[in-house]
Amino acid sequence: MLRGSASALFGNASGGVISIWTRPPAIERLHGEARFVAGSFGERSGRTWNKWQSTTSMRVGAGTAQMTISRLDYEGERDHSAADQRVLNARLRMPIADGWSLGVLMKELRQFYATGGQALPELPVQYADYAAWQRERMQGEGFEREMDFWRAELKDAPDVLELTVAQGPRRGQNNRGATERLSLSEQTTKEIKETSRREGVTLFMFLLTAFYVLLHYYSKREDIVVGVDVANRNQSDTEGLIGLFVNQVVMRADLSGQPNFRELLARVSAMTLRVYAHQDFPFDKLVDSLKLERQLGRNPLFQVMFGLQNLPRLSKELPGLTLTSVRMETDTTIFDLSLYMAETDQKLVGWMRYSTDLFTFKTIERMIEHYEKIVQKVVTDPSVTLQALHDLLAADDQQLQLSRQTESRQTMHKMLATVRPQPIKGVLSRT
Repeated sequence: MLRGSASALFGNASGGVISIWTRPPAIERLHGEARFVAGSFGERSGRTWNKWQSTTSMRVGAGTAQMTISRLDYEGERDHSAADQRVLNARLRMPIADGWSLGVLMKELRQFYATGGQALPELPVQYADYAAWQRERMQGEGFEREMDFWRAELKDAPDVLELTVAQGPRRGQNNRGATERLSLSEQTTKEIKETSRREGVTLFMFLLTAFYVLLHYYSKREDIVVGVDVANRNQSDTEGLIGLFVNQVVMRADLSGQPNFRELLARVSAMTLRVYAHQDFPFDKLVDSLKLERQLGRNPLFQVMFGLQNLPRLSKELPGLTLTSVRMETDTTIFDLSLYMAETDQKLVGWMRYSTDLFTFKTIERMIEHYEKIVQKVVTDPSVTLQALHDLLAADDQQLQLSRQTESRQTMHKMLATVRPQPIKGVLSRT
């Protein structure tokens, strides 16, 4: 369906564009996002965005996918031929697509554009084939085998992970959130990869283990449950499909016995491989089958997420076009805390998303600093114990507290130094 709709949206490279309009409310929402993008481009180039002109809009299915193309005009520029800028705004709602699908969409758009609108080759399978296969697996003995594994894996697992720096529980269904970014240096990134290879683990396992150390410091727990998004495209035929394949799996780490980082890394590696063998069991079906009590403002099984983005790289080359992506920030979150990492050409970057009901900006800033310190320490000494890492972060917190107290005293002394003593007026009478 998306392929046919893209053909209608873009026409062919030598002809005109067919305009397909959807309902006005949807158009206004998409145009609002286009305005945000236009402002972003203007800030980058030092130009003032003046107006937008929508050229095309379309809707696929019952509003599950929407696209607009808008032209950007800037003040004082009348000749648009030299630097014509347009925004392609594609909104794919979560029930029909995942992050991997964006790479597939851009790849096929590139092929379609480069060939002048020629039909793309037929796909070997469709998403409906995958859905039918999954339904078949979730019946009879296959379902029972999966449930036997997850019942054993989650036996006596903690219901909630409470962090000592949290301000209190979430208030009802409030999903207000914010995001802070982190960036590891090129040297640290190189050392992480080298350490991972030496220890025989993947980059994901290493970064996840460091995250468990961070959560252990802030929760004082030895049994920690984290949620992880998996692409769930285990068959090569599914790699070229647009659809919702991503699944959430539960990863439970045992930090008991004061292991060193190398030992903990081995535990997390074994646990990860064990869970990956059952990654395609739908999370919603797991929650329903376990008959878990659902609570407002609390995600079942886990409230903390971790992820390493390893999506296909998007090509930014089209004949005669220069493509620039713009990240759309979100101010909502359904989890208490999430850490997502991604690998760029030279270094690792990430973003920590958090509930603003539970954490302040300063707290999250501190947690990011601690995560970086953990990583920098374990790449130089993988045999460092969990207790030694705990002591390292505690000493760092103590030093920060002393620095803040010193700054506070210095500020107070400066304020007192600017106050001039006032003469006392009046007469004291002796009794």
